[in-house]
This record gives sequence, C-alpha cells and structure tokens, in this order.
Amino acid sequence: MAQTFVVAARVAVVAVLVVAALSKLLTPPKRSDPTILGLSPRVSTGVLVMCELSVAALLLIVPSVGSATAILLFVAMTMWLFTHLGSASGGCRCFGELSGAGIGWPQIARNAVLIGLAIVAGADGKDANGTLAVLVGLPLGALMVLSDQLIPTGRPR
Repeated sequence: MAQTFVVAARVAVVAVLVVAALSKLLTPPKRSDPTILGLSPRVSTGVLVMCELSVAALLLIVPSVGSATAILLFVAMTMWLFTHLGSASGGCRCFGELSGAGIGWPQIARNAVLIGLAIVAGADGKDANGTLAVLVGLPLGALMVLSDQLIPTGRPR
C-alpha cells in the first residue's frame, strides 16, 4: 500500500507540472506577468515550461532524480512567492489563466504540499497498484492546480 501512495504522489506531481506547463503555453504572456532573473515574460515563461516538462519527464523515467529536481524547482518557486508575498501584481500565474489569485499564503501552502509530494515521489514504487495510484494521484494533482479557486484569499486589490 505504501508503494501505491508513492506512485500516487508521483502521478500528482507530474500532473501538476504538465498542467502548469500546458496552461502557460496556452496563455500568451503579458508584459505584467511575473518574470524570473530579470528576463522578459516571454523568455521567463519559456524557461519555466521547459523546466516543468523536463522535471515531469524525469519523474517518470528516473523517479529519484526527478524527485530531487522537483523539490529544487518547487523550493525555487516558493522562494519567488515569498519575495512577492502580498504583491498587487496579477498573481503568480503558476497555472496560466487557471491562476486567478494574487500571491499569498495559500500559494505558499500549496507549494509546501507539492514539496512534500515530491519528496514521497522519489521513493521506490515498483510494487504499487497502478490503477489505484492514478485514481488517487490525478484528483490530488487537480486539487493542487485548482487550489487558487478553492481558497479565496490572497487576491490582488
């Protein structure tokens, strides 16, 4: 049963990363979008999409390496959220148009849960019940993606 939870965590993290990447690809960047390292919103979006899809692939191919890189990615994103906490900008845009909230504690809490899931995702899950793992992991990933809409706090003024 423990291996099933490991694979469910892996499925959830992969689902979150893929939805985050695809939602950014489907939403054209705006000048007001958040940036990383002083890069333009378009370049920042491209870098994040490549990172998210690469980490998702690593989680599926080499789970231990994918887990470590997912942890690093989520920690970096959480640090970015901390530096912009309470910002009246357009929000984190972590999930493109699906991210409607401003930057607040709910987004930091979501990332803390994602870090925890990424830690679990790196364990051995070879004897897992794959069907149960997907049935648990996909809704868990969807809950993480939709958390901005479910917790109505941290909205910009």
